[in-house]
Amino acid sequence: MSGMPMLHVYRQILKAARFFPSIKRDHIIAEIKHDFRAKKDLTDPDKLSHARELAERGLSDLQSYLPAARDSGGDISVSLKGATGKAFSGRSDRLSGSTENEKPPLA
Repeated sequence: MSGMPMLHVYRQILKAARFFPSIKRDHIIAEIKHDFRAKKDLTDPDKLSHARELAERGLSDLQSYLPAARDSGGDISVSLKGATGKAFSGRSDRLSGSTENEKPPLA
């Protein structure tokens, strides 16, 4: 990823941020734009490298929220391990079209 131009990284981040599951998504996108504009004139190679590393890490994090339906046919599996140490595995029925609700076992 480090070979792609920063403008491309910026565009990819903005595209991925549209899928970020948060009520503050618009604020987060505005913050991304502000941060990139604030750093557009960096010339110090170390600061540029650090900014690129942060941007690429942010892109990687945001891409984890992209719709899995594109890759897995709409089925998302989730495995959680809570404070009780008991594991819960569930499936997102909202994306697969099923109306069956799965609930975690009571502790």
